[in-house]
Amino acid sequence: MFNGRYKHEGPLREALRVVLLEKARSGGATRVASLNIRLTELLDASRLLSVAGGVQGATTKVAFKGHYATETGGEFEFDFRGAIKDALPVKDFLTSQFRASTEKECVANFTLSFKDGLMLGSDAPEKVIERLTQQAVGAAFVTATANAV
Repeated sequence: MFNGRYKHEGPLREALRVVLLEKARSGGATRVASLNIRLTELLDASRLLSVAGGVQGATTKVAFKGHYATETGGEFEFDFRGAIKDALPVKDFLTSQFRASTEKECVANFTLSFKDGLMLGSDAPEKVIERLTQQAVGAAFVTATANAV
């Protein structure tokens, strides 16, 4: 049995295509067990949050970690992990706070787990790419954990 991790950093559409359509397929994988997408902009994370829950066959978990500072010297650090529905109010809160902040950082991780595996020999990877890139999302670091049966 083959197991591997494939990684690529770039615009989200490119990173997904390279990882799923080039590296995993050419590396002998037949399915992807999970995808991890790391974003470093809250706006990009907000956009992905609106579509990531709709990926067929995937369970999606989200993590936000970072901090922001206010004009009056206040500081706030956060570390959230959970389901998309729980992340939505966190995203709303952070978006409003980030607009008024003087310093800000947010790293968002989306983990999509495919119980039966995302079949690489079908059109499923292309459908996932289309779904996840419906919104214009910038740079991402994508890791796929793949295996062959």
